[in-house]
Amino acid sequence: MTKTSFSFFLDTLCEKSCAYGPGIHNVQNSGEDTIFIINARDEEGGNRNSGRDNWKVKIIDKATKEEIPCSIHDNDNGNYDVHYVVDRCTTVSIDVKISDSEGLEKTLSGFPTEVKFEEPTEETKGLNSLEGALIVNYIKEKTDEIQEFIAAKKKALNIEERSDYTSNVHTLLDIKQNFNKVSEKDKDYERNLDQLYEYIVRLTHKKELKGYDSKIKESQREWVKLTKHAEKLKKDIDGLINSEKEKNNQAIQTFEDDLKSEQKKIMDEA
Repeated sequence: MTKTSFSFFLDTLCEKSCAYGPGIHNVQNSGEDTIFIINARDEEGGNRNSGRDNWKVKIIDKATKEEIPCSIHDNDNGNYDVHYVVDRCTTVSIDVKISDSEGLEKTLSGFPTEVKFEEPTEETKGLNSLEGALIVNYIKEKTDEIQEFIAAKKKALNIEERSDYTSNVHTLLDIKQNFNKVSEKDKDYERNLDQLYEYIVRLTHKKELKGYDSKIKESQREWVKLTKHAEKLKKDIDGLINSEKEKNNQAIQTFEDDLKSEQKKIMDEA
């Protein structure tokens, strides 16, 4: 008897995938190879472990409108290495798209983006490296920034000190306004967390990043909890606000009916 095992893989979902690497950061050295990695993920947010996705990368010199050549290497593990060289001081626009199973093109989150290329100096040596100071500093600064954002969002969603929020429409609107304000950057920070996770998996051996793997994983856990709490809170607040609106509408209707009744009495007596 012959037994055959089959492995089934979920398709790549553009909305869940991300890109990271020095080649999409603000400033790079001209005349040197630079790289960024496309990290393909499925509809559940899990990293793909196979390749053959149809990613398309277009890099355009904004000054000359010339297309900059690039290579895309399929690592057959869900990661695609994109290499390119800009041989002059200029700014380029980078766009990344994928064709889905129906042939429709979708743009990867965070794109199009721009990168400035400058003349390399002794101080910028290694700027284009995946393990250089640019990336190490980015991981540190962005991790701290996200932790601050999570703390701010926690504060905005904290209603324990506002016990009257269920009966005071002004308090409800205030909470909703704070919620909307801190939620404007949700997509950016969610993408940044995905990037940080991929960075730290590759660079966990760097002494300068000791402890940051724990910080990033903790931020991811906090983010998931906050997202669930925010969704529930938004639903509750919207329901309470709609209830208040309905009460006000009923009060207005009652007032209008009473007014019409009084007007009719006056006309009848006249």
